Amino acid sequence: MKNLHITRLLALSIPFVTALPVVHAAPGDRILGNRTVVRSEVVRGIVSRVYNSREFDVRADGRIVRVKSDSYANLRNGDFVTARGDLRGGTFYAEFVNRQDDNVRGNQGRETQISFRGEIIDFDGARGFRVRADNGRIYLVRTNIDLSRRVSRGDRVAVQGRFDGSFVRANNNDIQFERNGNGNGNGNNYNNGRSLRGVVNDVRGNREFDLRVDGRIVRVQSDSYLNLRRGDIVEVRGTVRGNTLFADQVIRRDDNIFNNNGRNDRINLRGEVVEVEGRSSLRVRAENGRVYSVRTNGYLNSRISRGDRISVQGTFDGSFVRANSNDVDLLRNDNFYNGR
Repeated sequence: MKNLHITRLLALSIPFVTALPVVHAAPGDRILGNRTVVRSEVVRGIVSRVYNSREFDVRADGRIVRVKSDSYANLRNGDFVTARGDLRGGTFYAEFVNRQDDNVRGNQGRETQISFRGEIIDFDGARGFRVRADNGRIYLVRTNIDLSRRVSRGDRVAVQGRFDGSFVRANNNDIQFERNGNGNGNGNNYNNGRSLRGVVNDVRGNREFDLRVDGRIVRVQSDSYLNLRRGDIVEVRGTVRGNTLFADQVIRRDDNIFNNNGRNDRINLRGEVVEVEGRSSLRVRAENGRVYSVRTNGYLNSRISRGDRISVQGTFDGSFVRANSNDVDLLRNDNFYNGR
């Protein structure tokens, strides 16, 4: 009986042991305190919105993913990032965020020059889009300016840039927009490299103005800051969509005149006003049949209108005549052919 009592005491002193569940995890997975396995995932895409230094949205495969990072992330809209972490409740919790741009700059020259033509199939932020090239491969293209307002899905482009294996980095002037090859007349066709020359008819802001060209008005929008005024003569190169020309380059002819190294020739002419382009500029068809653009340093006589005969004294640089406002005189029509 004594041995039996000792056996019972020993049995009562042994702690109660239960079998623990087996946790199946892979390298990189996280195990939470309740033994829940959180699979590690990777999100790769374009930053579409930044909320703060640790939270942002990523456009990946056509959908928006909210990302929260444990560390400080110095990101901006349009950055291409790779994030590793886990998805919980609609939010991706990132253990680390790698900005692809940093890898490209430190890629030790392993980028290769590439050129291709293809069709735009999707956008990744304001400065990125995907192109299905004619060889069937899909490339992600990153640019240095916002092109989203100029192009749409289905438009054809020709791209030249540097390819690092992940995406193509191309400057704005390395992307040429072509006429849509499907001929569906959907309004997305482009006039590639269109150039216009005219007079600024109205300034609507630092990046938008109306241009008078051959008697018609063309709305021009530029990505660059423009310091223009009404009456300026400009040359514009860009692409036309609808009634708007999206300018890649805007050159004010005035700037070239001051750097003409003194090659301005004195000129006297008489002729007929063919167009009044502004309060300080007009075009004259001279007696020799040539049409001259005339710019003055002040306002023209308000009585001068199309069809009037005038005399002009000024300097000519090969592009237009620069004259003082009091050197542009209105002539009586009956004296025009009398040489007076």
